This record gives sequence, structure tokens and C-alpha cells, in this order.
Amino acid sequence: MKKSEFRKLAGNLSPSSFLSCKDYLRSLYFHLKKHIDPYTWPLFANDLGFSPSNIIQHFVKGRRPLTEKSADRTILSLKMKGLERRYFLKLVEYENAKNGVEAEASFRDLLIIKEKIIPKQIDKDLLSYYSVWQNIVISEMIQIGNFDDDYHAMTKFLAFDFHPEKLKNSLDLLKRLGIIYFDANKKLWKRTKKNLSTGHEATGHAVAHFHQSALDNAKKSISVIARDQRDFSSSTLCLTQDQFQKIKMMIHQFQSQALSEEDFSKNPDKVYQLNIQFFPVTTTIPKKGT
Repeated sequence: MKKSEFRKLAGNLSPSSFLSCKDYLRSLYFHLKKHIDPYTWPLFANDLGFSPSNIIQHFVKGRRPLTEKSADRTILSLKMKGLERRYFLKLVEYENAKNGVEAEASFRDLLIIKEKIIPKQIDKDLLSYYSVWQNIVISEMIQIGNFDDDYHAMTKFLAFDFHPEKLKNSLDLLKRLGIIYFDANKKLWKRTKKNLSTGHEATGHAVAHFHQSALDNAKKSISVIARDQRDFSSSTLCLTQDQFQKIKMMIHQFQSQALSEEDFSKNPDKVYQLNIQFFPVTTTIPKKGT
């Protein structure tokens, strides 16, 4: 296959649609495999400028990191340019981060580049909406309380510090998205019944950042929130994949029950954050005696 045909097919997938180099390369391989028969990992490596081997498969399966040098070779072969090139390089930097601080800084840069790439204002606003956890909390506050345009007074109800000017920006964003409106007669902010769609281009990136912020808040709450106003628990379990899936379903059922509890709440007076994380802390371990 000619290089021009390869690049044309590869151009149907943008790196900026992914939050992982592994996922991008895996998706790109199977996308090409659907259009090229036969197509193998060694051929894919060769098309990306490497020797015909399983090196890309090793990248995808996490057996070896995608280095900056390897990323440059991939960029050259795919003829990535402009913001997509910058995004891919930053994605490599994000995956190779040595600690949480480096990862957080790289992720913020990814969001900045992503905002420049996405064409629609609604996607830019959604990216902003989920990228700042306070936006969601403020919309919930307005649902249960009476708040006028005194931004300084409103910030006092947040458990964590938030500058009044940033709160004003959040209100402007929520209003632009149609989530809240200002009742000129009562001079109060009101919540609409609008629910945001999750099918937009920016949502995956923004929601990932929201989860990171939620975890940061959970850590802060240990020292900021009184013990009788929070609940923390943790369990380390040995499970099969089937049991893992079963517990995921149990978690989803519990989340549904918690949400339905909110529906029965007649006079709520606080906004709470419920975070549930469930993930493996090892790779698959061979059974004893095998």
C-alpha cells in the first residue's frame, strides 16, 4: 500500500479524540485492519517508520513505553501537523509522567490544546463545565438555596476555597449552557430542568479531569471536613473477572439508589459529593501450581 493511502486512512482518526496513546494506536491499527487485508502488527510498525516487528503491539499492551523519539517517528510517518501533533506529543508526556504532579500538569495542557481543536462553542463550554468541579456544585447550590448576584456571599458556602471572580465566571458559563438563569423579578438565580448531553466531543476529556478533581477534593476533605460529616472506607479484595463485573453492577445499583434518595429529599440543605472507585492494583496473577 502506498504511503499516501496509508496516511489518508490514518487521518480518519485524530489523536485528540483519545486520552491514551495506547488507545489511539490500538484503534488506529484496527481501523486500518478493517480496510487493509491482510494487515498485521509488523506491517503496522513498518508503516509507522519502525522495523517490521511487534514493537507497536508492545507499546499498546504496556510492555514498553512510547518514548519521545518513537513518538517523533510516528508523527513523521503519519505527517501529523499543528495542534494534533502538539496534542500527541503532550499525550506521550502525560503517559510517561513520573508522578502525579507531572501528570496533572500535562493533563491541563492537553485540555488547553483540546479546547483549541474543538470547533463548536458548545463543546468548548462543556469542556469548561466539567473541567472545574465547582461548576457542578454551584448549579446544585442554586437548586436548593436562594442566591442573588453577591458572588462573595456565595463562595462562603463552598467547603473549599474558590475566588469570587471565578465563581462569577462559573455563573456566566452555567447561564450560557442554559443550566441556570437570573430571575430579574426576584433577583435570584434559578435552576432550569435542562440536562447536559454526554455525546459531545469534549466530554471524555472533561469528565476525566472532573474525576481527578473529585479525588483531590476527597483527599482534602480528610483534613478539612469534620469526621462525622464524611465517610471513608476501603477494601482490598482478591477476585475473578466475573466477580469484578458483578461488584461493578452492585455499585451501579447503589448509585441509582443514592440518586433516587435525592428525589425524595424535601428540604435538602447541603451539596454532597459521592465518589466510588473500584480498580485493579495488580496485573493477572497465574494460579498456584501453574
